[in-house]
Amino acid sequence: MSLILYHSPFSTCSQKVRLALAEKGLDYDSRIIELSRQEHLEDWYLAINPNGVVPSLVHNGRPVVDSSVICEYLDDVFPEPALGPRDPLGRAAMRTWMRYFEEVPTTAIRVPSFNKLFAAEIAGMDAAKFDAMTSKMPLRKQFYRQMFSEGCPEQQYRDSLEKLRQCLVRVERQLAEFAPRSGPRAIEEAAEPQAEEEPLPLAEREAAA
Repeated sequence: MSLILYHSPFSTCSQKVRLALAEKGLDYDSRIIELSRQEHLEDWYLAINPNGVVPSLVHNGRPVVDSSVICEYLDDVFPEPALGPRDPLGRAAMRTWMRYFEEVPTTAIRVPSFNKLFAAEIAGMDAAKFDAMTSKMPLRKQFYRQMFSEGCPEQQYRDSLEKLRQCLVRVERQLAEFAPRSGPRAIEEAAEPQAEEEPLPLAEREAAA
């Protein structure tokens, strides 16, 4: 058996797959993709994952892409210990949560992550270099170009943080049905954004420079 995981330490989707592999107790060959060097846009990686994103799993020479698909694949191929329920209704509930995570927190985290990890570097690029980089992006090209030309509107940034907070509250309420815990406000307090720790949106960084 051969498992190779192409991933990034800073990618939330990569983290999800690493957690699944750890829960399964599966050994794998770790291949770090340096996003800052645009390794995910190189031809050899696009041959593995045409979407040009991480993570990608290669099992016995065959690629599996998309973090949620990878997690379900691992549960199908390596059924013990099970990550998801085996009954159809339980699996439907699991997939409902997975679709929610993909639509809400996964897209919401993109804005603060961009500002935290890439904003300063991209703001310093010349237009020709930036256009060459984004022209190779199969996905999210328009997102990056908007951030480069307009910066991140403060309201969009704060809306993203609010979506993340609401996600944490919703997850905690679901978990409480299975394992009630003391301090019902614990997750709300933990999820409240701390202004002094938030990175400035790109537009504000440029204004402060």
